[in-house]
Amino acid sequence: MARKNRTKAEKLTTTERRLRTVDLRRSGQTYQQLGEQLGVSRQTAYRYVARALDDLLKKIKESTEALVQLELKRLDYLLLKLAPKIKAGSESAILAA
Repeated sequence: MARKNRTKAEKLTTTERRLRTVDLRRSGQTYQQLGEQLGVSRQTAYRYVARALDDLLKKIKESTEALVQLELKRLDYLLLKLAPKIKAGSESAILAA
């Protein structure tokens, strides 16, 4: 059973191992080879890669969501600025919107 309360140094070591495992996997090594190099089982090497990829996916999703929100705010601002001209029938404002 894995310990749930790890020290900061232990967590860093696990993070470093996960990143190293991903780098080695990208270079074409099998999970068995990864495990042998890191002194862990094939299954643990697989879990390291899977968790590292999950972490990266979460970061990408968070970053993407932040960008979407920023772009929506920018578009809202632009439309608010163009609204009076659009109501007045300005063709250039209508096309810009």
